[in-house]
Amino acid sequence: MAVDPNARQFILNFAGGSLRMPVGNAKHLFGENYELLKPNGVPYNKEVKGHNRTRLIGGPTSAVKPYERDFMKWPTSQANNAGAGKVAMMYWEGSLHPWQVRYTGAAADLATFLSTSSPKPVGFTTSRGTAYGVLIGDVNLGD
Repeated sequence: MAVDPNARQFILNFAGGSLRMPVGNAKHLFGENYELLKPNGVPYNKEVKGHNRTRLIGGPTSAVKPYERDFMKWPTSQANNAGAGKVAMMYWEGSLHPWQVRYTGAAADLATFLSTSSPKPVGFTTSRGTAYGVLIGDVNLGD
């Protein structure tokens, strides 16, 4: 039995959370050869202040010298026991209908990521009914 590669799930980490959606939808939203899929870290400098350390209660102390460490900080997904994230219905220009996605982190962080990363107008509605981004389709504005 063949599996459609576009139907597989895709998890994209961004600063503040992660987004899970089918590969085909990600290709349609972000483009076939989208640069976003290439890993990009952010340089980060960690400083540790000097302090005294006691290994055993009541034992001798030793001095820990201050030091700095430079490394790359990468976006990571957050652990979540509730079915791998919160549910949202996402829609973008050209989509046939809203698609269910899951995300971790704050909805505002997802909206910021989508507004700066997607070449298409995109929006989503959280499970609580809060709409972020553009509203596309049949929208009832209370006329």
